Amino acid sequence: MYLHEIIWKLGMWLTGRAKLR
Repeated sequence: MYLHEIIWKLGMWLTGRAKLR
């Protein structure tokens, strides 16, 4: 797994949580 892929997935996860709030 590449670092940029981890950051991208983490960003998507954080965005999803932000939308739920």
